[in-house]
Amino acid sequence: METQTIPLKSAYLSLLQDTLIAFKKETVVCQDNAYVVCGLLTAMKVAFEADGERDIAEFISKKNHELLENWTLTGRVLKQVFDFIESKHHLN
Repeated sequence: METQTIPLKSAYLSLLQDTLIAFKKETVVCQDNAYVVCGLLTAMKVAFEADGERDIAEFISKKNHELLENWTLTGRVLKQVFDFIESKHHLN
């Protein structure tokens, strides 16, 4: 059986997009969800940094700190991170 690998950044971007969609459907954001998003953003920061995309990694890190200071911004932070990456990579 042949196995295909998905680049780590692509997997994270897909997860980020799915998470953003889920948050748009949520009416109540809880602190636990914010911590899950912080974990995702931390992993994404490491992946982009490892790929040499320091500007994206720094933006993600900044937004992650904002989220840790105020977890009620979860949906907004997700959207800002997605939009920033989209502007750099022209995602669909």
